[in-house]
Amino acid sequence: MLRLRIYPAEFVTLLAFIGSISRTYGHLLVLQQSVPVVVLLEYGRSLTLKRIFTWQRRPRDKQFLLELPLPVACSLYQLLRFLPLTTSQQALLAHLEGAIQTYTGQVSTEQLI
Repeated sequence: MLRLRIYPAEFVTLLAFIGSISRTYGHLLVLQQSVPVVVLLEYGRSLTLKRIFTWQRRPRDKQFLLELPLPVACSLYQLLRFLPLTTSQQALLAHLEGAIQTYTGQVSTEQLI
């Protein structure tokens, strides 16, 4: 898991981006989609209403931890890098880029048990 410290508005930005990907590519067959698109669509389907509402109720001026599976983080990064971005998307990309660059990928002994 990749850990990001983001503001609730940036989580909403993530949801909106996944929603736009879904509207653009969701009707295509899986083999007609790129791997990053498929990964993000699957991640979007895994989000629960409880999780979304929890993020919406959080204080807007404080950052919170978001854990993303590494394939989701890399897919999001690949897609965001080549698009014209809004200010909130640029902030999300900056947090994502920082987390990816410092990610060590080490597995703790707790995860092995």
